[in-house]
Amino acid sequence: MMIMTFFWTCGAPFGIESAVGAGGALLVMLVVVFVSFFWALPQAMMSLELSLMIQYNGGNVVWVRRAFGNFVGFVGGHSYLISNFITLSLLTILFVEYLPFPFTDLQKHLVRLALVSTVVSVNIKGTQWVSNISSLLLVIIFCPFLLELLLALTYKTELHFGALLDIPPPSEINWGVLISTTVWAFGSFDSIGAIAGEVKGGKSAFISGVLGSFPLLIANYIIPIVIAYVIDPHWKSWGLLNWALWGCGLSGVSCLAWTLADFGVCDC
Repeated sequence: MMIMTFFWTCGAPFGIESAVGAGGALLVMLVVVFVSFFWALPQAMMSLELSLMIQYNGGNVVWVRRAFGNFVGFVGGHSYLISNFITLSLLTILFVEYLPFPFTDLQKHLVRLALVSTVVSVNIKGTQWVSNISSLLLVIIFCPFLLELLLALTYKTELHFGALLDIPPPSEINWGVLISTTVWAFGSFDSIGAIAGEVKGGKSAFISGVLGSFPLLIANYIIPIVIAYVIDPHWKSWGLLNWALWGCGLSGVSCLAWTLADFGVCDC
């Protein structure tokens, strides 16, 4: 449950690069901790309470229907469906952008179709399949960052630990991008209700799984930022696709691993 919650809410550090480019590493890490406790935790507690009260699959669709009736539940369910179509379609675009290969437009569409087909097939197999593959993806996500740190130490790359404490001048900080990107990175906790009727171990397992995901969620952003920032402290150069470009510059293998990890985001 902990790993599935992780993948439902973020799945990988992809996307947070823009926040670093808006205000530097220290501010982003502070905002990550703040948002996780004052934005994400209340969402998780609300979703936990509703999931434990209504212990069958359906999530927010079931919650709304029970509270306001079938028609409002119907509208809410279709609105949620449309929202997911828009959000997840963006993730398939990001997946192709992270791939270090020059594709034609037709090839891009075929790769996206293959990705969606694979994700649908895994989810049709059931919760256990999703959980097992998510566990594998979790390892794939973090290994490249540790590999890059090892490579940096092996080749005696200069590490700028002092840069982690730097805060840009207020006039240079883009608070809108920094805050909105970080808030976006902690969402979809209502998705846990989708499997409220399938969690083994009762209420305690459900609660410990969801709340236990928070250290993992915070580490998912802070560890990659720290490792990458001490190697490349030029925060203004950070932006979307920064992980892929940075990884390709140091190791082509890690770039491919990150791309595979992005599959985990779409697995939500």
